[in-house]
Amino acid sequence: MKGATIDSNNNQGFGYIYGYNNAGNFEFNIIKSKAGNVIELQNQLLYQYDPLLGRVQLVRVPYFDSFTSTDTLTCLPWDGTKGGILVINVANTLTLNAPIDVSSKGFRGGDIGTGFGCNNAVWAATIGIGGTKGEGIADYFTGSEAGGARLANGGGGAFSANSGAGGGGNFGFGGLGGIEYNGCNTNLQSIGGENLDYSNIDKVFLGGGGGGGQQDNGLLVLPGGNGGGIVIVKAPVIIGNSQKISANGAAITTVIRDEGGTGGGAGGSILLFTDSYLGLLNIEAKGGMGSSNSNQRYPTRCHGPGGGGGGGFAGSSIPFPALVSYSLQGGIAGKVLNPSSSCYNTTHGATDGGMGAAKFGFTFPFSTNPFVNNINSVIINDSLINCNSFKFTGNAVVNTSAIQNWQWTFI
Repeated sequence: MKGATIDSNNNQGFGYIYGYNNAGNFEFNIIKSKAGNVIELQNQLLYQYDPLLGRVQLVRVPYFDSFTSTDTLTCLPWDGTKGGILVINVANTLTLNAPIDVSSKGFRGGDIGTGFGCNNAVWAATIGIGGTKGEGIADYFTGSEAGGARLANGGGGAFSANSGAGGGGNFGFGGLGGIEYNGCNTNLQSIGGENLDYSNIDKVFLGGGGGGGQQDNGLLVLPGGNGGGIVIVKAPVIIGNSQKISANGAAITTVIRDEGGTGGGAGGSILLFTDSYLGLLNIEAKGGMGSSNSNQRYPTRCHGPGGGGGGGFAGSSIPFPALVSYSLQGGIAGKVLNPSSSCYNTTHGATDGGMGAAKFGFTFPFSTNPFVNNINSVIINDSLINCNSFKFTGNAVVNTSAIQNWQWTFI
């Protein structure tokens, strides 16, 4: 789920992805045995995983001969450890008589922050100084959770002078947050979440969370929008029946009053491993809208609206036929809605999220090579040396490299 390496310098480049490492890796396997918390897999792994830093999930996949949905299929929301993913494996035909929807189940939006200070360009700040960054594929750094820089594909939080927060990113980048309060006479604005690299079609990501808004006047403000979740379907035939598969980012439709705006969540990801589509099917992984602002206490001021979330990703083993429509656009930026403001009906610098994309030619990531024990058999010989001593020797049959030394443990 995570594990990317990012720039940690406290400047505008904070959060830039230097390396994806194992973030986004995924595959299918078969559980051979389970004893307590120890799980033995049947087949060798295709990819590397980092269980300490990567928030690795083992997701139990229901398997059906054929399956017909009769109610909305969804998943638990991502909570930092688990959730955010719906996976279904069908041997023959998947028939949709109800939608699949994991919208807003992805990376979490940033929390609300407080304080006020013009041109307080702290790109990586402690919690509470402006809005918190939205969540992405890199972990938060202690003491750098807030501030206007992104966190990988998580949008930057609102600065402490009523700027707007950045939108989350996925395939499409997150939009910039609106410029801070115009009385500051600066152009400081928060950065949207980074667009993620899908050039190698062997990774998949949750949509990034939008940055959290900022509050200093005690009026309504909201946390950032959650990103969309992940849908993975394997079925030789998918019958759409005009149903929808959705992984949209959360839109911020509540109008913010006299505070710093909130970033929209990025669209999630949808992967369909199939040989045939029948009937109409609608696919959505759209970015969420950033918040609009309408000042009432200070009706002549310009406060920053939220940036739009980036569009998500759709992948398929075969190209989508005409019967399959898909919407992957980025979310729109919010606007200034107080008519007495000089910024009325503008975004005050906030921008829309970038467009998502669809790619084809995915192959089902499943290894059929079983794990092979290096040691097939061990023969132990012992001989009595004296009343208190034994000599132990052993012979092992190995499949690969020879045993270099023995270590005995007596209980």
